[in-house]
Amino acid sequence: MPRTVISRSPRQCTAEERATLVALVVKGGEVKERYAVRGIDHADTLVWVRDESGIYGIAAIKNPTMGHRDDVFKSAGIAERSSDFALEFGYAFVEESRRGQGDGRDLMIAAMKALGKRAAFATARVANDKITKILGHNDFEVLGHEYPSDDDPSRLLRLFVRRAQE
Repeated sequence: MPRTVISRSPRQCTAEERATLVALVVKGGEVKERYAVRGIDHADTLVWVRDESGIYGIAAIKNPTMGHRDDVFKSAGIAERSSDFALEFGYAFVEESRRGQGDGRDLMIAAMKALGKRAAFATARVANDKITKILGHNDFEVLGHEYPSDDDPSRLLRLFVRRAQE
């Protein structure tokens, strides 16, 4: 099987695909399993890359809980803006051994196609230059101020937003 990028709603995925996607999200080290399960099951669109060896990269357009969304915007000092961004781009991860071959770019292209003209937000570690660059190239801009992660206060996070396109 050649390398393929797949984009589907969670309802169109098999239980095995969803389990593999959850495992990849957890392997990325940014999300706890219980949140990954909920996020995968309630996502707007799941995007992954696979070949004959299996699935090795993921990105998603998520439907975050209102509580999560409000907490992110409050932490960034702009609580009043949370209702402007109902969707979240996230879970961007490619297996380390597969990086540098354009899979992250292709996942982002497919995710942005699924997002269409809708607004979205994303969060990224301040130290993650790669995703910061990718977000910037896809019309995401920094909004608010940096804030510490709830899971590890030594890791600073940054909020990015992509306004609705006209």
